[in-house]
Amino acid sequence: MVYVFIGIVVAIALVVAYGVFNRRQIYQRVDNLDQRKGQMMSEPVSEEISRVKGLTISGETEEKFDKWRETWDEIADTHLPEMEMYLFDIEEIANKYQFRRAKDKLVEADHHLNAVEEDISMIRQEVEQLVKSEEKNREEIEKVSEKYKEVRSLLSRQWRSLGEAGPLLEGKIKECREELEAYYEETKSGNYMRARERLLFLQDMLEEMQHQIENVPKFLMEIDREIPGQVRELRSNIRVMEENAFSFRHFSVYEDLDEIDGTLAYLKENVSALELQDVGEKIEQIKETLAENVSLLEREAEAKHEVENGLEALKGRHKALVEALSDLEEERSGLETNYQLPEGDKEKVASIQKEVTGVEKEGEALEEELLNQKQSYTDLRGKLENLNIRMAEIEDSINELLERLQEIRGEETRAIEQLKELRVWIMETQFKFQKSQLPAVPEMLVDQLDNAEKELEKATAMLETTPLDMRAIQEALEQSRQGIKQAAQSLNETIDQARWAERLLQFGNRYRTQFAELPSTLNNAEWQFRNGYYEEAINDTTRALEGCVPYALSNLQAEWDKRSQRQVALDSVK
Repeated sequence: MVYVFIGIVVAIALVVAYGVFNRRQIYQRVDNLDQRKGQMMSEPVSEEISRVKGLTISGETEEKFDKWRETWDEIADTHLPEMEMYLFDIEEIANKYQFRRAKDKLVEADHHLNAVEEDISMIRQEVEQLVKSEEKNREEIEKVSEKYKEVRSLLSRQWRSLGEAGPLLEGKIKECREELEAYYEETKSGNYMRARERLLFLQDMLEEMQHQIENVPKFLMEIDREIPGQVRELRSNIRVMEENAFSFRHFSVYEDLDEIDGTLAYLKENVSALELQDVGEKIEQIKETLAENVSLLEREAEAKHEVENGLEALKGRHKALVEALSDLEEERSGLETNYQLPEGDKEKVASIQKEVTGVEKEGEALEEELLNQKQSYTDLRGKLENLNIRMAEIEDSINELLERLQEIRGEETRAIEQLKELRVWIMETQFKFQKSQLPAVPEMLVDQLDNAEKELEKATAMLETTPLDMRAIQEALEQSRQGIKQAAQSLNETIDQARWAERLLQFGNRYRTQFAELPSTLNNAEWQFRNGYYEEAINDTTRALEGCVPYALSNLQAEWDKRSQRQVALDSVK
């Protein structure tokens, strides 16, 4: 029973709390709407409306003034007082806990206030627009009137240069006068907004007329005089050039000029009708077309001169090519009996002959095209330039082959000089070998000298055999050089070893009786020395002396090294 009672109390408390919360929210929203209503009541709408009293209250202004005043009176006397009662009813409904109904009415009240705010805003905007229109009209009418006078005066001054467009412009200036008079009439009648529209229209119309009056004479000057004069001059130049063997059937110059004539007639109609859109752009396009055709005539004149002179030069150049090719063949034939020439050179000569024949045929075709006027001089000049480029390439190829053939003769001369140098070198090596008085000669040294002499004889025989194979001769000479170099180096090393071995044995004999182990080693080393085993004799003697007299041996080695360095320096000077 206690729990039931507690539950009932809690439920009642929740219901009361819910009611209090909702009423508080509704009261708050009612207060907000009431504040908005109060702000609307305090809006200085009447003062805004009274701003138009300084204007002429008639016509459009009178209509708007009556409408604004009626709308504001209805808001102030009816809508806002009713809204106050409406908000009071919402509070009463909330006190009866009819929260959903109260909220629906709050939404309706908000919509009503929004509508009132829109009406107030519209009144203020229209008042501002009307007053501003009147102010701007007063400020701008003097400038527009002055502009009208300027345009009328400009029309009078330019009348003779306006052509058929003059009467149209005269009609437009009358229309401007009518618009100006209509503006004053609208202003006098209090129709400031319509007067504003007429004034803006008049401004645009006068600006357009000024642009037309300024540009029509310039366009007519271009269309009637300057461009036709350029067209006539261009046609005259074409006729003169055709009389001097020029042909323009490869170009569209006649079509361009006919199209320009048609375009000028079309533009003349547009300008006379004051339809000036794109007229300036089309005139510039016509000028560009004329400039391109004038440049075309100049290029053709230059090309004709270059082609006629260039063909004569081309014939002379081809003749020189044939002679150079003949010299190349003669040089190659003369060398072929004495030298083995690379197979690729023969193929290269055949290719050059084919190229020379090809450019000759193309030159003849070019001359035929010139005589029969099959192509423009500009195109013929391009072909002539290409032929000259190809001839230059052929000339380079011929010169390159001639230099290569002449180089072969030079290679023979250099090979003979190299052979002489190698013979002197091997003779000097052999003389040095004989002079060395070695106790014995190592077999390796003898073999190296024999091989070097055989390679030299082989190179000599190849130089005496025809046709000469210079590549094989160069390889043989290089083999001879390497063989002689190796033999000379081995001879020098052998002589140095023999001298050092002899010096060590002499040095060791000083101590033969002082050390019991030396005699047998020295005897064996002397045998090695007499039989040509110099390196073994050096090694055995050095080991024995290092064990007996190391310091004396070290001094001897230092002295010998200095002596060897001095000898190397003397040999290098020689």
